[in-house]
Amino acid sequence: LSFPQYFQACLTTMATNDVQIIGDLRLIASSSLNGSVDLQRLISQPHVYAIGMLDGLAGEVLVLDSKAYYGCFNNMKYTLTEITEGNVAFLAHAQVPTWQEIAIPDDVKSFQDFERFLGESVAAAGFDSSG
Repeated sequence: LSFPQYFQACLTTMATNDVQIIGDLRLIASSSLNGSVDLQRLISQPHVYAIGMLDGLAGEVLVLDSKAYYGCFNNMKYTLTEITEGNVAFLAHAQVPTWQEIAIPDDVKSFQDFERFLGESVAAAGFDSSG
């Protein structure tokens, strides 16, 4: 699983899939890095999608359809490894049973191209991405 494959995924209707936040960035900034939620409990629910940080900011956690991955840079390469347990210090998550796929066009070659494409796609789907 690679970063582009994750974003190849989709957009969804937020009206039925509320995003929940676990943790508080202000506490993380003040060095309170203890995990507040057991990852195993979160991924036991169906259709969970999430992104956040593990306990102690030991690495990123990415959850795709209730499968959790530990992400980190190793020798300038970003790698994802499937994990089944850990504590989460900060996480944004939602349960999303269905997705609408949006293909990334061939002319998207750079991160800036992707940012432009993503903003256009989000706006076309009717989402307010301003804040």
